[in-house]
Amino acid sequence: MDLNDTLRHQLHHRSIRQFKPQHLSSATIRTLLDVAQHTASSMYLQLFSVIHIINPEIRAQIAKISTQTYLNGNGELFIFIADLNRVAKLTAAAGQSLDRLGRMDKFLQASADATLALQNMVVASESLGLGTVTLGSIQNDAQAMIELLHLPKYTFPLLGLAIGFPDDDPDEKPRMPQQLVAFTDHYDEPVPSPTAMTDFDRTVSHYYATRRGDPREESYTDLAIGAASTTPAKRGDLFKVLNTKAFSRKAEVSLTPNL
Repeated sequence: MDLNDTLRHQLHHRSIRQFKPQHLSSATIRTLLDVAQHTASSMYLQLFSVIHIINPEIRAQIAKISTQTYLNGNGELFIFIADLNRVAKLTAAAGQSLDRLGRMDKFLQASADATLALQNMVVASESLGLGTVTLGSIQNDAQAMIELLHLPKYTFPLLGLAIGFPDDDPDEKPRMPQQLVAFTDHYDEPVPSPTAMTDFDRTVSHYYATRRGDPREESYTDLAIGAASTTPAKRGDLFKVLNTKAFSRKAEVSLTPNL
């Protein structure tokens, strides 16, 4: 099939961490936020908010929390919030119970809304020739983010997004072969080739060994084992932090893996 410009951008996505000093216009920012608001939303509830960080002191604190020093540089920074606070206020004003609002299904609903809105903003930004990087690292200290941004109950800082004019040209990271991630009717059907992951390991190892800037020896298996074996210290407190924002600790049961 013929690829349009949007598909070409998406198929060559790269995270951009260095931006030129040129600022996005207020019209561009409004349009990007408008795009985020027009994202598909579960039950039309629009359970997310976006905070544009313009105070350099707040931005410096976020850079410290996320351990991403480049956030002290150029580009715009947005924090996406899973937000049930508006629904909580309306429900309380109607004299209805909030017992179910803090359940995990509601939190996942709000998290999906926020994540989809962020990705829509990424696609829109790249279509304008801008670069982006998504920041899950703001959860390194969720409680600090909550205090820093004055987040009320029934909200949670989910992801950050930096956007700007690219001043970086990183190599594209290879993606897994589709047979490892795309199935039909049931998980692992059709069964992937027994060498698929080994082959991908070689591809990733070659990428890291030959990429421009910071070459190193690492495979996908190395990355996976490292991620499974280590957790930033305060990320272990996420369930406790969620509980302080009125999301039930029953969430722990809901998130138990089905092994």
